[in-house]
Amino acid sequence: MRHVLLIAVLSACSAAKSPASPAHAAQPPAQPSETLWDSGTYITVEKDVVLPGIEETFEIYRRPDGYRIAVKYKRPAPTGELSDGEVTMFTDDQFSPQQGKMVSTIHLADGGTMVTQSKIQRESDGRLTTEVITYDGKTETAGSKQPNAWYIGGSLTTFLVALCHADASVTAPLVYPDKATSLAPPKPLPVDGTTRTVTSRSLIYEASRREVIAACEGDKLAGEVVRGAMIVRSGDLVLARALASAFR
Repeated sequence: MRHVLLIAVLSACSAAKSPASPAHAAQPPAQPSETLWDSGTYITVEKDVVLPGIEETFEIYRRPDGYRIAVKYKRPAPTGELSDGEVTMFTDDQFSPQQGKMVSTIHLADGGTMVTQSKIQRESDGRLTTEVITYDGKTETAGSKQPNAWYIGGSLTTFLVALCHADASVTAPLVYPDKATSLAPPKPLPVDGTTRTVTSRSLIYEASRREVIAACEGDKLAGEVVRGAMIVRSGDLVLARALASAFR
């Protein structure tokens, strides 16, 4: 903190001189610098048709200690009502979560809302812990039993950037909560009519055999395949067709 010595200036004709007390100018703590690393909006495509009311807008910022991910999304809730939410996640430089928070809102037909808040935290021993406060005020907590590399099991596409950023030596990441997985190396994914260099990466959960397929351009996430639907960036129907051809 800078220390600034302030000295009272007295008139030359003044008979008495009283030195002023030193004052310390308070400065706000320096904030880590950030630069925009990637941004866009993911949409959902089925049979070459963009599904209405579903989108996920994201920004990823590079920081000296990793990344900050900011997401805003909207989609129908399982019960049919409109839902939306906001997420902020801080990660290390391998997209491993350090801390984050999420607020989800379901908009009811009668004009009311149901708001759920959740947060994730990496503890000093490397474990991940979560806390969820449901719309009716109940608190649910959980945690991994050992350090976990990624948090990608939810409904957000953006977090799958971890698959694209990981190099080929990463083959068995532990995914929250304590899920053993196998990660295949990148495979070329032809996109007809373009010169784009796109690869796919497949992650399989060992116990359930659930498969997650990410489409990557370099170390950035271009889209994913989920439950028969193609999720791609807005306007990228050509990639949706390539994913459908390769994985449907």
